[in-house]
Amino acid sequence: MSCPPRVKLLALLADGIEVPHLQECADCAEFVAAATAAVKAFDGRRSRADRALEALVDEVLTDVPSRNWRSQLVLARELHRSAVVREILRRAEREYENPRLVVDLTESAVALCDAMTQEGTPPDAELFIEALKEHAAALRCSGYLDDALKAIGQASALAAGLKDREHWNAILWLCTALIYVEPDQGKYDEAIVLAENAAAVLDVCGDERRALLARQTKAQALATKQDFRGALSISLAVASDLEAVGAPLDIAVAHHLVAHCCVGVAAYEEALHYVALARQHYEAGGYPVLEARVSHERARALAALGRMDEARSEFMRTAEVVFNARLFDVWAIFRLDYIAAALHDDPAANLRAEVELVAHVCLTLGGAESTLRRRYAAEALEYLRMLAIRDALTAEAADYVRDFVSRNASRPPVRFTPPRGGQFLM
Repeated sequence: MSCPPRVKLLALLADGIEVPHLQECADCAEFVAAATAAVKAFDGRRSRADRALEALVDEVLTDVPSRNWRSQLVLARELHRSAVVREILRRAEREYENPRLVVDLTESAVALCDAMTQEGTPPDAELFIEALKEHAAALRCSGYLDDALKAIGQASALAAGLKDREHWNAILWLCTALIYVEPDQGKYDEAIVLAENAAAVLDVCGDERRALLARQTKAQALATKQDFRGALSISLAVASDLEAVGAPLDIAVAHHLVAHCCVGVAAYEEALHYVALARQHYEAGGYPVLEARVSHERARALAALGRMDEARSEFMRTAEVVFNARLFDVWAIFRLDYIAAALHDDPAANLRAEVELVAHVCLTLGGAESTLRRRYAAEALEYLRMLAIRDALTAEAADYVRDFVSRNASRPPVRFTPPRGGQFLM
């Protein structure tokens, strides 16, 4: 007895057609039962065909390491369909806080598009571009910036043949601007120009949401350049307008940027307000790391307002979240923020153990996962550690090191130089 292809089987079921084969084949009946359970789990929020397709993709990928998903999907010829590409991209969207997994998913979507093209049944160019765009975004979040730019270049070549190429070009300009804002690119002025051009075209095309995101990217570039006032005026307007057209995550990120800028201009009460708005959406959407990152802005604001007892627990909690997420560079900045705030609150505070811990982590990373940025951060922390050992630690020294490490995290790295008149104690 031969079994029908499971894609066909699910298609028949989705159309409400009875399949006598299920009375004869226990394996197929078991598969259908699992697919039906998946349908019920989604409580009718997606079409029957979509839910059946999801069950089929699950069957192919279950117990397969994510790094092998690409090859598994390419080998499964019955999955060379545009609907499967869309399903893979939906999965990537749900894994926002797991960049490595999103890279594997979006790479799989691109590979499916390539395979379909080679077989003479290419997907719509728009879907192929969408897969490349999302792959570029995932690569950017994982630090593979050159590869991200290559994916954008491939998408641009596909867009050149479309009737609405101006719209797609603007979308890809926005993607490129986001890559240029990344520290290892540090092309902030170029990012601002691209974002401005993208916003202008997207406005004409009626793509209101992306036009707002382009303006937000300009604000992000300004904030990274420490122009918090310029960034704040833009980000406030964007956050307000996104309330009407943005997804919950868009709105949360917009409020997060406003909170960051408010701290930058010492508008601490306002920062607390926007942190609360961002946290509401992050918590509802299940983004614990993003919630921790915006809550760290709350800790900074509370400390600046003299509410150190409240700030201390928030500093501790947010640092633990990012550490557990293995964002060690972010964790180091969070702990340096705490050390500086604690010394401003109490110049006699004993923070030697804190400094020793951060220095140890930075030195370990600087050796085991050596990059110039991490090596220079390790040098800065060693300077601070030696001050602590000699009971010479001050709020000014902590500010100096904190500012250096923070700036170095948002630009191509430069070597640490002790403050004028100071010595690099060894």
